[in-house]
Amino acid sequence: MERPKTHRSKTPKYARAYDAARRNYQYRALVDGTVTRRKLAALQAIGYSLTYLGQQMNPYRTQQSLSETFLSDAPIHRRTERDIARLYDDLSNNPPEGIYANRVRIRARRLGYAPPAAFDDINDLKESPKGVVKA
Repeated sequence: MERPKTHRSKTPKYARAYDAARRNYQYRALVDGTVTRRKLAALQAIGYSLTYLGQQMNPYRTQQSLSETFLSDAPIHRRTERDIARLYDDLSNNPPEGIYANRVRIRARRLGYAPPAAFDDINDLKESPKGVVKA
């Protein structure tokens, strides 16, 4: 009588490790960051600074790394895209108050950043913002 063949990858221990590695790879995959940069600009237009957004994403993330994501045209990690999309969904309807938020708004207006309300669908790259004039 023959014993059935078993594969090591079928055991739960190896399956969990494989699933974790696959998820980690998916988060490290690179995607186009144009929409993500547009969302960051929209959040700045309503008063959120890159420092605040970086701290909300990850308390250990520095402003420099989020600024590099925002200022470069390089692809970004899928996990960063997902985190910024979640932040945008949470914060786009709640503009901050205070002097520092006003400074961020003024700077964003000078740079021509469009607020979230200027877009019907911010994920559509063909759509341009409505009613934004660079000061």
